[in-house]
Amino acid sequence: MQFESDEHEEGTVLEVLQKGYLLNDRLLRPATVKVSKKPDKS
Repeated sequence: MQFESDEHEEGTVLEVLQKGYLLNDRLLRPATVKVSKKPDKS
């Protein structure tokens, strides 16, 4: 999920919506995060 922001650098994780989960060094569920992007100039 991406969120337009002038306050943060593009690609910065703003919020973790759902924590990821590892079991014995295997990824069972990746984290779901909100990431900043630059606003459209149109």
